[in-house]
Amino acid sequence: MDDAGVTVIVVLHRALIEDKHDESSPAAVVVVSADAAGDTTSNGNFLGYANMLSGKGLLRRVVVDECHLVITLSDWRPKLALLKNLRLLPCPIVLLTATLPPVREGELATSMLLPCATYIRASTVWPNTQYYVSWCERGKAQETALAMCRRQQQLLLHRGEKGVVYCRSKQQCEELAEALRCACYHASDIERVERLKQWLLDGGLIVATSALGTGVDFPGIMYILHVGMPWSMIDYAQESGRGGRAGERVDAVVLVEKGEVERTIKQKSSDLDVQAIGMFIISSGCRRGLMSGYLDGRRVECNDLETAGCDRCGEGVRGWQDEQMEANAEWQQVQEVLGYITYCNANTTSLSTFYFMSYQPDLEALSPEDRIYEARKLRSSVHHLSVQYELLKHENEGLKEALQHKKKHRKKGKALDLQQRQEYHGGSVFWSPRKLREARAREAVRERDETEEKLQKARSKKQREEARLQRQDELEERRVERQRLKEMRELERAEKAAERARQKEERDAAKAIQLPQKGKRRASAATSSNNKRQKRVEAARAGAQVQEEPPAPPSKLTSRGRNVNLPSKYR
Repeated sequence: MDDAGVTVIVVLHRALIEDKHDESSPAAVVVVSADAAGDTTSNGNFLGYANMLSGKGLLRRVVVDECHLVITLSDWRPKLALLKNLRLLPCPIVLLTATLPPVREGELATSMLLPCATYIRASTVWPNTQYYVSWCERGKAQETALAMCRRQQQLLLHRGEKGVVYCRSKQQCEELAEALRCACYHASDIERVERLKQWLLDGGLIVATSALGTGVDFPGIMYILHVGMPWSMIDYAQESGRGGRAGERVDAVVLVEKGEVERTIKQKSSDLDVQAIGMFIISSGCRRGLMSGYLDGRRVECNDLETAGCDRCGEGVRGWQDEQMEANAEWQQVQEVLGYITYCNANTTSLSTFYFMSYQPDLEALSPEDRIYEARKLRSSVHHLSVQYELLKHENEGLKEALQHKKKHRKKGKALDLQQRQEYHGGSVFWSPRKLREARAREAVRERDETEEKLQKARSKKQREEARLQRQDELEERRVERQRLKEMRELERAEKAAERARQKEERDAAKAIQLPQKGKRRASAATSSNNKRQKRVEAARAGAQVQEEPPAPPSKLTSRGRNVNLPSKYR
């Protein structure tokens, strides 16, 4: 910034305030939180300070960093809606963001009162980022993520690189960090700054929420894992964009449970960002093309770039499959070795992955030649352990077979049921070949029936479990449908109430416009006939002029409705 003056930077996350202070000169730049930037009610508010700078001719511009958060976080941060008050300042306003879809430009312009803003766009495609999606069974996301992270933790520490694991909740974040023995980061942690600095020094994995997903710029991030479906396409683009800042190759993996995406899309059918990230996960097309088509309005697929593709395109498919098979095989070997050593030797029950991690030499402090020597020595140790493991495994299998054989001899045999004829009453049993064959056939039928019964029970149990899960899904769908109908009814009632209020206001306004008509009403009103004496005189005059009517003939019906034939003299 060559011109003398002050530039105000408005940031919307706590993590960005210190970052901007470190990057900028405090004499020319003022960094302010978004919660205080638009406030006009508190004493000594920022707008008053900015107006003072403007009056002195020092205020050059106001820059709002990560402005897309104004429309994505306004539901639970109402103070972000006050940023529109920055339009009161007599200076240019610059809005910066890397993830504003073209379909949401109007929403941002309305929120910031900038109807005639000029948009300058660049491509959001990260050519060195490979996008993968991995699936797991329902309820197995955390267990699967733990297995994936343990392998990546070793690789990252060995290479001196970093990785970020994003979780949807603080509880899941803390549980994964504790299991991996690594740092965690979320907005409620008072030690988050120290843990972040330690992670930047040590490398490896850090488990975080979306609080570490926007605006931060750290080098050396090579692996990004999302446990569960990301909140939206904008959030995923921001969080996956934390890696590869220096052009390194980055693996961005999304781990989701089966059925999770479909449920989320159905629940949030009106949210464009959620629909976009859902299609990114479950669609069969190029993932990079889907992301760029939504964020930039122009599709750029993996085949258009000179890099390895996503797990839907070209080399990315084979690379991802090979990596998954290699990871599964390695982790299965490690689990078998650890489990068997712990089982065979009661004195080594404390042996675990953490022991091997602590036994591993500090490769960062070694020269390249020493690293090669240590790697060869470690490979030799692992080979020796694998040989010992195979020997112990065969020995254990032999012991199991001997024990099983001994148990068979101890167990009393069950005599075959040789059915005798009823006329036979002796105490001896005749083992004829025919009876033996019949008894063995009956025993085989009995064993087969028992096996079929067990299989039938297992199938019934599986069917009941599937029916229970299906009922849960149906109940959830019904609950969502009831909630939607309830919201529609409330909206209709509100609209009807507003319509009634409007009609009442119109009637009241029409009555207020009319002039008083009291004099005309008195002149045109009919003569009142409240005088009792006048009423009696008029009634007497009317009686004199009208002859009295003859009495009505008696009724010909009894009280019960029967006909009565009166004699002629009484008629």
